[in-house]
Amino acid sequence: MEYLDNIVYEENIVEYAFRGTSIEYNSYSSRIYGVRVVDKGCIGIASSTSVHDFRQLEELAKKNTGVCIERVKWFNRDYSSGKYRVGRDVDLNILVNELVPGMVKSFRSHGLKAEIILVKKRIKKEIAVKTHNIYNVEERILYELYIYPYTLYLGRLLSTGSLVASPDPRNMYSLGSSESEKLLSILASQAHARRLNPVYTGRWHVILDDEAAPMFYHELAHLLQADEPIKLHYNTVLYQGLTVIEDPFYPGPLQRFFDDELYPAWRRTIIDKGVVVDYLHTRTTCMEKQGGRPGNARGLFTRSKPLYHQLVVKKGDWSLNEMLVESRRSILVRKLVEASLQGRYIRLVPEEAWVAEKDKLTPVHVTEILVPLDKLGEVITGLAKKVNKRYGFERNHSLFEVAPTTLIEARVI
Repeated sequence: MEYLDNIVYEENIVEYAFRGTSIEYNSYSSRIYGVRVVDKGCIGIASSTSVHDFRQLEELAKKNTGVCIERVKWFNRDYSSGKYRVGRDVDLNILVNELVPGMVKSFRSHGLKAEIILVKKRIKKEIAVKTHNIYNVEERILYELYIYPYTLYLGRLLSTGSLVASPDPRNMYSLGSSESEKLLSILASQAHARRLNPVYTGRWHVILDDEAAPMFYHELAHLLQADEPIKLHYNTVLYQGLTVIEDPFYPGPLQRFFDDELYPAWRRTIIDKGVVVDYLHTRTTCMEKQGGRPGNARGLFTRSKPLYHQLVVKKGDWSLNEMLVESRRSILVRKLVEASLQGRYIRLVPEEAWVAEKDKLTPVHVTEILVPLDKLGEVITGLAKKVNKRYGFERNHSLFEVAPTTLIEARVI
């Protein structure tokens, strides 16, 4: 047997939700027991919320290896060991009494209603690797703030939303304040936006600002996952100033010491000065002969997938004004409804967009922006000094992204 572990995963969530005139309190706790087995290249996993006997789960996991179809090579060394804690523990009532009323009052002063949800998560992972006599514990406290302002304007519903997070509750005040200001601006632009003239659809300079920039690089990172069938090949040349790093030590909300396969945390450069040099890897996707290393596994009770915790794109030297001047006429996008990979394109659906032309910004409705994958080497044309941050989710895994405002060329519809 190459590998055997026992897992106890605990999650305690406290939530205050402010909806109109009501204040709701909810709490939720769960504990999951799991066993992972790797035997003769087959992976078996068993987990339960009710079965606490690891021997039972181990027998079931071993049985599952007998029916596996695909055999893998398991990277069976370099395991983390220790006890770690991330986050600052405070009573959530402090934030409820101080932070939220001020936000509600601010939105009401602008004639808006708002739904605000404040969440405190306490997560504990205990993983004992029986085959290597290793024991790991991680305790994490994380605060999340969901902000959804809305209003009726000339018979239309205007709405938007944002999510911020931090392991330190003291940061929630500044995060909540800055996001509220952005959301007020977005609702104002929605109210005055007009449809983009069909004559002007086609190839455009597009400036991705605020959370639109991290979401673009989120999709780009999907092309750098070692288990994905469609990905960028090694040595693919992109914009020469582009450097992308999976950085578990960046001072964001998802700092970590090891991944879900207990590989020690390390900074992985996946694009270096415009060249693809590595992929995101797990213990089953890396090839030692090629110098590959694991370290990006996400998933305890399913086969782990290579996915980052914190993705950091290095900033450039442009200013936003230089991008506007250089492009002469462009579409400025600050917020997206959706970003996804569709066929041979990265598809971006703007929530807020502006036409920038002759020192004038005009809010417009843009249906979608298509970025061709076969021309990614030509797409990015500038990176700004301004850095944007985004906290979100992918397949129930929390993610944090840092990326500069980015000038690209794309097809606008």
